[in-house]
Amino acid sequence: MKYKIIKNFLSDDKNKELLKRTLDIKGWKDSTIINTTSNYRKSKVIYHLDNDIIVLFEQKIKELYKDVLSELDMKDFDISKIEMQMTSSNNGDFFKVHPDADYKRGRGDVKNRKLTFVYYYFTDPKPFTGGNLKIYEFSDDSRTTHNSLEFDTVVPENNMLIFFESDYWHEVEEVICEPSLENSRFTINSWIQ
Repeated sequence: MKYKIIKNFLSDDKNKELLKRTLDIKGWKDSTIINTTSNYRKSKVIYHLDNDIIVLFEQKIKELYKDVLSELDMKDFDISKIEMQMTSSNNGDFFKVHPDADYKRGRGDVKNRKLTFVYYYFTDPKPFTGGNLKIYEFSDDSRTTHNSLEFDTVVPENNMLIFFESDYWHEVEEVICEPSLENSRFTINSWIQ
């Protein structure tokens, strides 16, 4: 499995500004997923980000993604769409093993996702434990299942971004913290087509 981590992705000022704006948001919604399994995901999300936040990330991603594709040994492609959402993971929140793309059975945008990124940010000092990202090896060359015994664990750091192929199976381990928004593990999640 291959992934690319970029630390200090935003300037300190932009990172702090994003956190301040995030803490002021009032419209958090319960996360959803199309899945028949209950208790599969728990977090809060903002599906529609302010345009300046989208532009901030899109500009940086468009500057970097060709080099990232090369480092991940991915086939080159021109970006046709970038989806983005903001997630707050607080006490007891998690997301079980899943891919962000399903090229064989996926519907709509999920079928066309190629590259995922997750940008982490939160208050300092880190107010939570857990919330690690586990990225799994595939069980075989079909890439349709994961090997639950072969994985890397990525510990979130403030102002860190990770890229990986959208069909990689991954999960978010349970977050443990004092329940309040300011103690959350925040992310900007994006899927590039």
